[in-house]
Amino acid sequence: MGEKNIINIALGVDNKYFPYAGILMTSILLNSLGNKIVFHVAMNEKISVANEKKKDFFNNLYKNAQIKIYDLTAVVDALPELSLYTDKRFNKAILLRILLPEVLADDIEKLIYLDADILCIGDIKKLWDMQIPEKYIIAASQYKKR
Repeated sequence: MGEKNIINIALGVDNKYFPYAGILMTSILLNSLGNKIVFHVAMNEKISVANEKKKDFFNNLYKNAQIKIYDLTAVVDALPELSLYTDKRFNKAILLRILLPEVLADDIEKLIYLDADILCIGDIKKLWDMQIPEKYIIAASQYKKR
């Protein structure tokens, strides 16, 4: 699904955060009507039966969207414990965003990565259509009201 008219969005979650990712994905679709969107969800564990049912329901409900699951359990488990090198609150699941591009199809040229604990309040196509030089990463800090 590397078509030019498809918006590719990536997320990295575990089973606990999968429902929150569902809220984000739904908010994107409700604010981006008419866009074809593929959600590439990297997981650091096998998807639970309950979350598999949620994914299947979502894929059947939204005809212009699809959730694809990537089980990166083996890759994540092979990594050293981050707590040996970083703050104790970090776990290996934070690396899903870095590992996901390695398992995506080669024809996906552009990807938006979003954390699962946010909401989309506008059309994601505006972000998708931004002209970004090749091989660049653009990030935003938390919004601060001044």
